[in-house]
Amino acid sequence: MTGVALFGSAAGLSLIGSPWFVVAGLALHPLWAIVFHYVGSGSAFTPAPLALATAGFDGALALLAVAAIVLGKPAPAAAPAKKQGRDRP
Repeated sequence: MTGVALFGSAAGLSLIGSPWFVVAGLALHPLWAIVFHYVGSGSAFTPAPLALATAGFDGALALLAVAAIVLGKPAPAAAPAKKQGRDRP
């Protein structure tokens, strides 16, 4: 539950604050996965390949998020559909 609170808070903060909170959460989650799920008490119920795959996947997503923030532009909001009627020229 601690991990849910920590990483959920980072995700929530990214909605109202900076997108860098998502990067921080994704960058720190591999450490959590290794320390808790691979080595720690969570290893009793987490298969080792799952913990390692999660760590690698979250690390890759963190790099992708950094690239999207630094290099990319946010997608523009979709424009509302125009009505096709007789009252418009």
